[in-house]
Amino acid sequence: MARIDGKSKVTGKALYADDLFLDRMLHARPVHAEHAHAELVSVDTAPALAVPGVVDVLTATGVPGMNRVGGILKDHYVLAFDKTRYVGDVVAVVAAETPAAARAGARAVRIQARPLEPLLDPERAAAPDAPKVHPERKDN
Repeated sequence: MARIDGKSKVTGKALYADDLFLDRMLHARPVHAEHAHAELVSVDTAPALAVPGVVDVLTATGVPGMNRVGGILKDHYVLAFDKTRYVGDVVAVVAAETPAAARAGARAVRIQARPLEPLLDPERAAAPDAPKVHPERKDN
């Protein structure tokens, strides 16, 4: 059975998100956590805002409404705000006029974090003395 989008993809006519350009469009770049588990001490966006072409930097404090999502439990933060829970957790998002400015702005964000014990093994995570990934829950 042929895919409905197969012909446009193999002929190069399909459009992807990176192919779309709109008037006054901004480009976003996430700023990821460097630690598997860390307390966020501060997130300094001022250096990023000083980068030419950067329009704004969004952190958890700027998210209106609920900053949590999840299928069964709403236990995944859209933007980390108190601590990071995995390498790659998004701490901030830079919006800029060009992809290059967004990349430079993301590199300029300064995150101060205090590393915590990472939970890299399911048995350790289930141990009674394991650090809690979500302190409001009774266990991991």
